Amino acid sequence: STQTNASALASNTAETALSSDKKQQPQNEMQKPQIDSAYFDFDKSDVRPEFRTILEKQAELLKNRKMKIILAGNADERGSTAYNLALGSRRANAVKNSLIIMGVLKTQIKVISYGNSKPRLTCHEEKCWQQNRRVDFVYPQS
Repeated sequence: STQTNASALASNTAETALSSDKKQQPQNEMQKPQIDSAYFDFDKSDVRPEFRTILEKQAELLKNRKMKIILAGNADERGSTAYNLALGSRRANAVKNSLIIMGVLKTQIKVISYGNSKPRLTCHEEKCWQQNRRVDFVYPQS
């Protein structure tokens, strides 16, 4: 049927776009969305123990490849803009300090804060807020 053919064409087009995208950019296992973030409790900047494995994986990658990383701190929508920028910065610096303790060089790490300006989810309840209280591990294209 026409609808089935349209669905197949859309699927093939998406797959082609993805595979051509992969050809243009080097494969990097660290580009998986949402897996490579550390999440935080409300109004806290302490790295939670359950994210130690993620930090260790990031540290090993950075030590072995001498890459640079951007730690992007984020906050949920509650609080003032200035407060959330400061909280995002504290969170990113907490992750930075953990990575340095694990052997990553300070010169490999850049810290930025987006405060509440880059939410992962936009609903106004805890299930979204908890996804927005995070530090993302971003590897700049070199």
